[in-house]
Amino acid sequence: MNLDEQFIDVRIHYFPQWDKRGDWTIAYGTTEQLRSNTGYCDTDANVIYLDGRAFPTMSADGQRAFIIHEICHDVGAAFHNRRWAIRMEHAARTADRLGESDVAEILRSDIYSYFGNGLSLAYNAEGISTYLDDLLAHNPDISFDGLRKRLSKFFGYRISKINRDFGPEIQSFADNSGIE
Repeated sequence: MNLDEQFIDVRIHYFPQWDKRGDWTIAYGTTEQLRSNTGYCDTDANVIYLDGRAFPTMSADGQRAFIIHEICHDVGAAFHNRRWAIRMEHAARTADRLGESDVAEILRSDIYSYFGNGLSLAYNAEGISTYLDDLLAHNPDISFDGLRKRLSKFFGYRISKINRDFGPEIQSFADNSGIE
């Protein structure tokens, strides 16, 4: 199958409700379009860009999983966050149902590569706390506003909901960490 055929096949089998009008395309991208990644889901242009050097060297299952990964950025979330991971797991279950166990394994390994450091996917006090610790370790100069925005992006909820659910815990974390 060529790239367009692979894209259509993935869309039909894994995302039957997505892009019914066929607005999205897939293409090999330039370094600028890829933003220094091996793949990029450009939600403004409705294009999934792939690295033309790396993609052809992947196995057929690897290519399929890679296309699924990028589509999950549109149907799940633009970042490798909780919503993206949940959508990826949904796609892995679809792969299991289709008898594509290698694709399912690749998708789950991909999720693990982003969340394998013990980062909890649960939207609860423990998950919030673990995420905040990880966030601060990688962003020591983060502001309180930046911290709240990152929580919102990662967990996929509005800042107002996160504040209602965990405001005191977040404030205490910020105070104890010297975040203003």
